[in-house]
Amino acid sequence: MLLPLLVLCSAGVGARRAPVYAEGSLNKFGMGVYGHTAPLAEQLPWALNLTGRGGRVLLFLTLSFSENGNATSCGTCAPSESDTAALRQAYALGLRPVVRLGQRPRTIRDFSDDASHLVYTSLARAYRRFVAALPLPPDGGPLEVIMLNEPQARDEWVCSGGGYVTLNTTAAEVAGCVRDTLVALRDLPGVLLSPPPVTRVAPMRYPCEDNPSGKVSGYQMGHDFIRAMARAAPRLYADADFFNAHPYPVHGAPFSAPEGRAGATSYRAQLSATGNPSLPVLITECGWSGENETEKAASFVAAMQSEWLPDARVAAVMPFLLTGAGGQWTRVGWDWVMMPTAAGVPPSATLQYNATRALRCRLEVGGGHCP
Repeated sequence: MLLPLLVLCSAGVGARRAPVYAEGSLNKFGMGVYGHTAPLAEQLPWALNLTGRGGRVLLFLTLSFSENGNATSCGTCAPSESDTAALRQAYALGLRPVVRLGQRPRTIRDFSDDASHLVYTSLARAYRRFVAALPLPPDGGPLEVIMLNEPQARDEWVCSGGGYVTLNTTAAEVAGCVRDTLVALRDLPGVLLSPPPVTRVAPMRYPCEDNPSGKVSGYQMGHDFIRAMARAAPRLYADADFFNAHPYPVHGAPFSAPEGRAGATSYRAQLSATGNPSLPVLITECGWSGENETEKAASFVAAMQSEWLPDARVAAVMPFLLTGAGGQWTRVGWDWVMMPTAAGVPPSATLQYNATRALRCRLEVGGGHCP
């Protein structure tokens, strides 16, 4: 069975239009790969075997600043050799990399140009230099780029100093940063852009780093934060090329349970909250963790079959995570491929990897790489 034709384009004024996919060529299968867990050169062939040709792989690339708050302290602000090598390898394998941008340190608000943490034009110039140096797909297709990750999480949008930040404060700051960065990147050729994904639930208020006795309080939904960002920067989503989301199950429930399905479809309420519901959706993190391999595999395949593949708005699904290589993510059961660090122990695919690959092959997607 061939998946339907999808056009990935932007509803924004003056935004670029991505090429129309050839009939029957759309591949919604993808995978999240992270270079700090195992070498990307080892992970990408496993991703290809899972997704087939045309599958997307999420790559997390980081700008490093040597001085907190100094947007010029990233040296040449260029991607590393390993970053560019991973992109070129993905292209050579026939994969479609999706780049999610972040930075170190994560005290991003300290890099603002104003005391209110609402203007980020200097930081945006650093991000522009970084993205402009990324190799583009050799076939002339677009490179999809995501600004930041889950910014209502206290360890992603870090507040230095004392006191607290709240939903509306953080949303206005993030919106200013993302708005200015998207403007800076907008005229780069061959690049499609998205604001950050949000968590499904986050605190309404959280303490800053120098407030160790402070407590988190209240809760917000992801669509609350999106609406708050849109109020602060009204064209934030109108000028985006695509939307991306992390529809994890509520409380880790299996897909067969109401909370599992509700989490898997939570991107729809978030997309509606943008005010631009026609945006194509990339699911850039999702999936089930834990020790029950059968349940994880059944839940992911069921979510693909009944929700994500039939939804014409969804352009790709990239679960978290190919491998934790024995680290913290492995210990809580996120791995799709086990990559032991012990010498002489070969990598091995998990049940959910094999079940998802089998689904793709039954659908005749991805040009082979099937048993």
